This record gives sequence, C-alpha cells and structure tokens, in this order.
Amino acid sequence: MPSPKPSIATATHDNRHHIAHLQLVDAADIPRFASLGVTANFQALWAFSRYLDHRASTCPQSGRRASIGCIPSAASCAAGGRIVGGSDWFVSSVNPWLAIETAVRREDPTGEIEGVLNADERVDLATMIAAYTINGAWLVHHERDNGSIEVGKQADIVVVDRNLFEIPPEQIGDTQVLLTIFNGKGDLRECRRSRLARWTLGGGGTVGSRALVTSRCAARCGVRSRA
Repeated sequence: MPSPKPSIATATHDNRHHIAHLQLVDAADIPRFASLGVTANFQALWAFSRYLDHRASTCPQSGRRASIGCIPSAASCAAGGRIVGGSDWFVSSVNPWLAIETAVRREDPTGEIEGVLNADERVDLATMIAAYTINGAWLVHHERDNGSIEVGKQADIVVVDRNLFEIPPEQIGDTQVLLTIFNGKGDLRECRRSRLARWTLGGGGTVGSRALVTSRCAARCGVRSRA
C-alpha cells in the first residue's frame, strides 16, 4: 500500500475510499486502513482452508506463512479499521449468508473441505452483520437513509427464517429470506400469517416510531430494531 498524503479532495468532499480483494495484506499495512481512512472490503467467502488453492490463487502459492495472513479481517478490526462485506461474483457466490458464516468460522460453509484458515482471524457475528449493513451504507454515503433500522430511515428490510444469534454458526449459511421490503413496499401477508413479525411503517416508506421486529425476525440479518 503506498503512502499518499490526505488529498484536498478527500478532506473537502468526504470521499470514502476502499480497497477490495484483500487476499494478502502485509502486517505493517493493517493499521493504515484506520490511519488513512480506507475501508477494507473483504471477500469473506474465500476465507477457509484450501479454497484459495482450489481457485489456483496466490495464498498457497506464496507459502504457509503467507497463507496464515490471508484475508485479515479480525486484525483489521482490532487495529481500528472499518470492514465491509463484498463478493467476487460471478467467480464465487454472491450469497451473504455463506460469506458471513465463513468469516465467523473460517471454515468451508458447505462442509466439503476440512480445515480452518487461521482461527485468529475469526470475527464475531455482529461485526459481519455490520459489514453487510451499516458499514456498506456508510461507504456509499447512505448511512442516514439505510443500513440500520431506525426511525426516519428508509424501510429497506429483509425478514429471514431464523435468528442468527440463536443458532450454531454452522447454520448461518442455510439462512433463507422470507420477505424483502424495499422503501416500505412489500407483501406483508405471508409474514403476518407466519406470525414472524409485525411493524408499523411511517409515511414515505420510512420506518415508523412503533416499528417492532421480534427476536425470530431477522430484519438487518437478525438484529432487533432500535426503533
């Protein structure tokens, strides 16, 4: 990573830079994500043993020592950096649940390949949910509109079939979306019939002050509403 000085454009226009495909990061560079204000965009689905070898990628070819440092998501967070979740679609799956599970376990979410890719780089579930929600919204200057369930924000919500905080990590990748609401528009009938969730939407597709998401309803991927 080069050593640029903060630019006038960044200071004036609040540019929010990020670097993706962070397979190998020098340990000396990890603190610089925070110091330079650069977001680390990790493709977490690649973070399990032998996956990179199957893709004929660089980590195994660089040796065991380098492989230990592959996709250093936990180290980046510990150093004060902001991480977001990305994919390498269509080379690999765009499914966020598989990527979240892999980041939490550092193991193959399908169970087909054995082994752990550097257990020290495991991150907790809340961190990965933030990476795919509020951190991503912040990166594109939309943290005031979406990325979390709060009064006045756009009602962009997904309801899933399980509370991710109450299941074994090995089941995260099996998560299914039951309902998608975009800007307050969606068919709530199935959700109501299943008694998974109830809420009141405010005008203009915003989340109203009486919004309620039950513990089994994973709007924002399993996090309860703060509204």
